Amino acid sequence: LNELECELEKQRERTQRFLSEKDREFEAMKKQLERSTTIIDNKISHSISDIQQTDESSPTIINELFSQNHNHHHSSSTIGGPMSPINPDNNNLLYFIQEQQLREQELTSLRKQRHELESTIRDLHNKYSFEINQLQATIEKLNDDLEHMKLSTQRNDLLTKNEHNIDYIKNVFYHYLLANDTQVKHTMANALMTILHFSTKEKAKIESQKQTNSLTSGGWFNYK
Repeated sequence: LNELECELEKQRERTQRFLSEKDREFEAMKKQLERSTTIIDNKISHSISDIQQTDESSPTIINELFSQNHNHHHSSSTIGGPMSPINPDNNNLLYFIQEQQLREQELTSLRKQRHELESTIRDLHNKYSFEINQLQATIEKLNDDLEHMKLSTQRNDLLTKNEHNIDYIKNVFYHYLLANDTQVKHTMANALMTILHFSTKEKAKIESQKQTNSLTSGGWFNYK
C-alpha cells in the first residue's frame, strides 16, 4: 500500500511538472507571436500612412504630369515636330501608378500575415487550454486517489489497533441514532466523520446535502 501511495505521489509530481512546462511553453510562444503581430501592426500603420500621404498628393501630381504632358504635346504640334508616344512625363506617371499599386499589395500582404498570426494564437490557446484542463483534471484525480488511500490506511489502522476504538465508534453512532436534537446529531456526525477520516470531498458532499435538507425540512441534519 505504501508503494502504491509513493507511486501516486510521483505520478502527481510528474504531472504537475509537465503542466508547468506546458504553461511556460505556451507563454513563450504567445509572447513571440505577440511581438510578431506588433511588428506587422507597425508596418501596416506605416504603409497606411504612406498611402494616405500619396492619396492626398496624387491629384496634384497627376494634374502636374498631365499638364506637363499636354504642354509638351502642344508645343511639339505648334512647331510641327513629331509627337513622341512615350516621353519622360508618361514614364513618371506610370512609375507613380506602379508605386501606388505596390504599396497597396504590401498592405494587403501585411494584413494577411497579421490575420494568420492571430489565427495561430487562437489555435494555440485552444490547444493548450484543452491540454492544461486535462492535466489539471488528472492532478485532481490523483490528489483524490492519494487522499482516499491515505484515509483508508488510517481507517484500517484505527479499526485494527484495538477493539476499544470500534466500541467507541459504535457508541457514538448508537447515540447519534437515538438523538432527537438536530444540533446534537450534527455534532455527533462531525465526530464520526473525524474518527472515520472522511475525505475533503466526502465532507463537502455531506455539507451540501445538509444545506439541501435544511431547505426542504428533511434529513438528519435539519435545523429546527
